[in-house]
Amino acid sequence: MNFTGQEDTLGPKETAWLVIGDQVYNLSHKVNKLGRSLENDVVIQDPRVSRVHAEIQYEDGNFILHDLNSSGGTYINKQKIQESVLRIGDIITLANVPLVFVGSDHKLKVRSEDSTSILDESEVL
Repeated sequence: MNFTGQEDTLGPKETAWLVIGDQVYNLSHKVNKLGRSLENDVVIQDPRVSRVHAEIQYEDGNFILHDLNSSGGTYINKQKIQESVLRIGDIITLANVPLVFVGSDHKLKVRSEDSTSILDESEVL
């Protein structure tokens, strides 16, 4: 719970994910911080990414990406943004680091060899 007494986590139907290389991050909070600092919800260990680079907020049924005055810029599908609603399958780029936004009604498909294999962006349904 946050300081106002309201729950700051999302229900299972509202949850979405970010896929970065072979890692999957659950966006389970109403506000998810992204950046290099270990205090972020999504930690991206790349020197080009700002310590607190961007955040994804859940508002009125939408996930909205906000750039937090990063030095390397925030892009959705190669378009620089300050703020934008995310759509399933969007490619987010933080200072040249690509992330894939996956919504809650999509499933992640993994290779049949084993469930811990590396996730390929082309395998996101």
